[in-house]
Order: sequence, then structure tokens, then C-alpha cells
Amino acid sequence: MMNKNSAKNVDEYIALHDGETRKRLEQLRELFRKTLPKATEDISYLMPAYREKPGKRPFAFFGATKDSVAVYALHFDVHPALLEQAKPYLTSKSTMKFPNDKPIPMDLLQQMLEEKGAQLGLV
Repeated sequence: MMNKNSAKNVDEYIALHDGETRKRLEQLRELFRKTLPKATEDISYLMPAYREKPGKRPFAFFGATKDSVAVYALHFDVHPALLEQAKPYLTSKSTMKFPNDKPIPMDLLQQMLEEKGAQLGLV
């Protein structure tokens, strides 16, 4: 049986989750892929990670806990106005958490991804 530590790719990681959590992970993946089609997608730190190119340090991750999904590291170096909008979701210096009973701010995440992608030459 596959467990959280055994996912070798993002498809396997998402398949480990059920119901609303799986749906939300699929939404995040779709947003990352649509907004940054040139980014490299893989698994790092046991969760989906996005890199400028293979072998480079990931610039963003997403993952799931029992009651939420989260995006990690993305908000570093984004415009202060975007960071201000992200404040309600920040749970630490590098984590934006979205409880499963509340909508994910997809427009905000897309703007952050677009800005990060522009910084990295991925758009």
C-alpha cells in the first residue's frame, strides 16, 4: 500500500488523498501547470514541487494536511501588495494555508505565480 512517503510523482501524491482534499490538490496543480507551463514539476520534501529547471532548488511547493491544503515558499520576493493580500492565509514566514471549508484564493495565487514566473523567466 502506498503511503505519504512513497509518492514518486505528483499523480501518486494526489492519489494518496480523498474527497475535497484531492479536488483541491488537483485545482492547485492545474493552476501551477496553466500559469507556469515551463516549470519542472516533481516531488521534493515529500510533496509536489516546482523548479525553474531540473536540478534547481524548488521555488514553490503545495501539499495537504488533514483539514487543509497549503502552498509553501511561493510568496518570497513578490510585490508587497500581493503579500498584503496573502496575509490572512499566512501561518508562518513561508506557508499559506487554505482550510478545506473555505475557498482557495485562486486569483491571488495566479498573480503570485505569474510574478514569480516572470522573475524566473518562466512566462
